[in-house]
Amino acid sequence: ALKLCRTSRVRRSALPPLANLASSSRRLWAVHMQPLDVRCTQPLLRGIPPASRRLATVGGRTSRNRVAVLLAQTGRQSAAPVRQSAVQELALLASLGHARTEITLAKGDVALVRMLKAVGSDSDPQLLRWVLIALSHLAADESTSLRQNSAVPRMIQLLDSDVATIAEASARALLAAIAAPTCRETMLRFSSDALQRAQALCDASPLSLRSP
Repeated sequence: ALKLCRTSRVRRSALPPLANLASSSRRLWAVHMQPLDVRCTQPLLRGIPPASRRLATVGGRTSRNRVAVLLAQTGRQSAAPVRQSAVQELALLASLGHARTEITLAKGDVALVRMLKAVGSDSDPQLLRWVLIALSHLAADESTSLRQNSAVPRMIQLLDSDVATIAEASARALLAAIAAPTCRETMLRFSSDALQRAQALCDASPLSLRSP
């Protein structure tokens, strides 16, 4: 029994400590997994301020982190391509139930409403279109639609946009927002025929924005 105990001690001593194994596993995980997110975000980091850049390099492992990264990239300090790419990805994530919840919890819809009211249709039509698509996905029920009430007048205004894709996107966003009675009242207060115009735009292009 004494000899067996000594042999076990020798064998145990020959093995690397558990702490070293755990450290090695963490390093391997960092090498093999982290670059996936880093590669995705690195091309976009050039136009992002230092504070947002630090956030971007650690985000992306979970939907919550990814949403935080994207919302940081939608700031006015970001370069135009970075901003548009972030809004486009937010629009795509907003079509997924779990990601939509994360965006709403992070007040991403509030940020997008502010952006909608600030961006001109002539200055950046593609950005505006993706903002509208994101908002249409985020208005999933009455409570989330109500958060877009202040954007309803802007959506009505964009129904008359010379850019067809913006007019169509605005129509869909408006129809999604008026699921909340308050938003519907706001729409009727600003325009009596906005609902008919929005429906006509959607009927004229039934496949538009289904596959953005």
